[in-house]
Order: sequence, then structure tokens, then C-alpha cells
Amino acid sequence: MTDHLHRFHFQQAPVRGHWVDITSTMARIEAAQQPPAPVRRALAEMVAVVSMLAHDIKFEGSVMLQSRGDGPLHTAMAECRDKRWLRAIARSTALAEDQPFAELIGNGQLAISLIPKDGEIYQGMVGLDHPTLSENIETYFATSEQLETRIRVVTTPTRTVGCLLQRLPTNPESNEIEEEADDEGWQRVTLLFETTKDTELLELSPTQFLKRLFPTDPIFLDDALPLEFRCTCSREKSVKILQTLTREEIDEALASDGFLEVVCEFCESRHRFSGVEIYTAIEGRRPPVH
Repeated sequence: MTDHLHRFHFQQAPVRGHWVDITSTMARIEAAQQPPAPVRRALAEMVAVVSMLAHDIKFEGSVMLQSRGDGPLHTAMAECRDKRWLRAIARSTALAEDQPFAELIGNGQLAISLIPKDGEIYQGMVGLDHPTLSENIETYFATSEQLETRIRVVTTPTRTVGCLLQRLPTNPESNEIEEEADDEGWQRVTLLFETTKDTELLELSPTQFLKRLFPTDPIFLDDALPLEFRCTCSREKSVKILQTLTREEIDEALASDGFLEVVCEFCESRHRFSGVEIYTAIEGRRPPVH
């Protein structure tokens, strides 16, 4: 099966969740960018997290997770568009194999951006007080959104799987006994979730995983929702990039190679332009005659 996400919710506890497999997407990203192992792990966690967060958003558009800092991982971005299309990119220097996410970024910022097709963009800043991305996202939701959250992502060179749990708000009309029952239900579920082994996430199907971890809980598991790597590059967007070049830069490149080529950093797609195409597209006229 291709990459996919399952939603689920507990019938007798105030908990909802997502289970996601983004193995194929990470294979595409790695093939195009050849990131060092620590960067690949960071990107895998970012893509898994952003794909799960996107399925809690009700608008049409994209959810983006971005980092920028003075550490070895200078910049990184992961995006989920329309709850289906994934892409990611990173720029880095030489790295130590055992550096956690926060150390890779160093002194910098991490942001979640909600970008609707219509309406204003919302951006929330995520602290970097914990070693892992998942821990920092959990803290962000607890403090900024008042949503208790638990996240686990496991990635290897051949597989990336993640799971997210979120506590649902208690009914405002609930009495004290019902509120205590919700508290106990969330605590019990999260305690069990913390016992998750890497092999359980990597090797079990979502049905098997939930039954293994929560054998006494009735859980509704929705059908799989497809996910797929897809870039937004195009020949038209490449023209806009060429429009940022000066006439001298264009002439110099054409004199050297006879063409200009725009290579997408996300997917390595190549858009080649001849001199005639460049001058026609950019300046609206034929190339000069010498």
C-alpha cells in the first residue's frame, strides 16, 4: 500500500488519534536530496507530524512546519497540502550522527503555519525546550492550544511510521464524576501509549497496533486516507525564477551553455529553456541579433 493515514477514536475515553505511514514519501525525498542521516531523520519526523496535524484542520489549504537556526540544520520545511500532498526540504552542513532535533536547529525558531486557500495565514511559534520535535509539538499544543497531545514517530532507512493521540475536551455540562472519569481515561491511555516499542509501530498494521496496545478499549478505526509526495514546481514557476535574473546573467549563461536550466530543490525536476524561449517568455520578444 502507498502512504496513508488512519484516523481513530476511543469509544469510552476522550481520546482521538492518527496513525500514519510516510515511507514512500521519504524515499522520494531522500532520492532527490540525499540528506545526511540525521537530517533525514529530522525531515521524516517533520513530515509525519505535519501530515497528522493537517488532518485536524477543517479548512482547505496547507499546514507547514518550518525551522531556521544557527545549528547544522540551517533550514527545514515540511508541508501537507489538502490533507494529502506531502513535500519537504532541508539545508544543512556536516552533522554528528547522534544530534537530537533541537541541537540540529541550534539557536533558532520553529513554526507551524496554517495557510488556507482563502483567508489569512496563521502562524504559531513552537519552543525548542526539549530534545525532540515531538516533545516540542506536544508542549506547544498543551500551552498554546490547551490540547493535551502525545506523539511518537519511528523512522529507519526503509520505514517511517507515526502515531498521535489528543485528548478531546470534556463536555462543559459534565459533572465532577464524569470529569474525573475523562481525566483517568486520558491518563490510562497515555500511560499505555508510552510503553510503545519501536518494533510495534514499524511492524504492526494500525489495527494490530491498537489492539496490542489497548486490548480492552473499543476503538473506531476509519478507512485509510491516501498520502503522496507531490511537488508544486512547474515550468511556469521556473519562468518566474528566471525573471529575477539580470539581462547580463542570462546572456552569460546562454553564451556558456546555450540554454538555462532550473532544477527544483524538492524533487529534482529539470526545466530547460533555450535562448528563444527565455527572451520570449521573459521579455516578450525574440532574442537580439548580433
